[in-house]
Amino acid sequence: MKRYIMACDERGTSRWPSSSNTWAMGGFIIEMGESHALTKTWENIKLKLCGDKDVELKWSHFFPGHHQQRSSNPLLSNDPQEWREQAIWAISELFKQSKLLPVNIVVRKDKASESAFITTEDGRQVLDTNTLWVGVISQFALFLKQSQAKGEMWFDQLGSRQEETRKQADWLRLRDGEWPVNPENQVLLKRIAPTMQFYDSEEEPLVQVADFVSGVIWAASEDDDEFLLNALNDYFPTGPRTYTLIRFE
Repeated sequence: MKRYIMACDERGTSRWPSSSNTWAMGGFIIEMGESHALTKTWENIKLKLCGDKDVELKWSHFFPGHHQQRSSNPLLSNDPQEWREQAIWAISELFKQSKLLPVNIVVRKDKASESAFITTEDGRQVLDTNTLWVGVISQFALFLKQSQAKGEMWFDQLGSRQEETRKQADWLRLRDGEWPVNPENQVLLKRIAPTMQFYDSEEEPLVQVADFVSGVIWAASEDDDEFLLNALNDYFPTGPRTYTLIRFE
């Protein structure tokens, strides 16, 4: 039986109001046997853009803003306009590999309905990320069913071991807990391994690619809609037959 990886990363804060309008999560699905080819593609991208295949290249290096620190940006170019063109080129190179399937959710917090938020004990309004990320997981589970395959989820390391433990517990409650509504659908989740894998993006290239994919979506949705429309629609089409990009507005 084939086995697939869904590599994911999360971008933006869930708080609202905040300095950013967008929250995004996701990455891509790839068959385990194809992961080496994707790693080589990513190394070639870094070699061309950075002159070094072993650096950690992140989405933030392509977009000017407060996150930019030129002292740590590995891109050879100093031109922000060229960074934009390089991001488009890198996306194109990644998705020339036809077996790379993107799966993402993006939420414009300034446009989302109240149903997307919960209120914390101290009165803050935050996105209900535990519910929102179910959309990405469900897409993965549906893909595995249609492919008659098994899979596992890889994530970038979170801020602490405690956060990772909480995320793992949330996943097990969803996967193995009691479903009072439509319990027959829960069997789809059993195709996904019960244990999440958390990796250091500096050391795991697949997580670097997930950071790049989710980060570019976040940055484009945040303040560059033209980039999103012109550059990403070819790779993240919407519609009933696609897994790709779930937009919650």
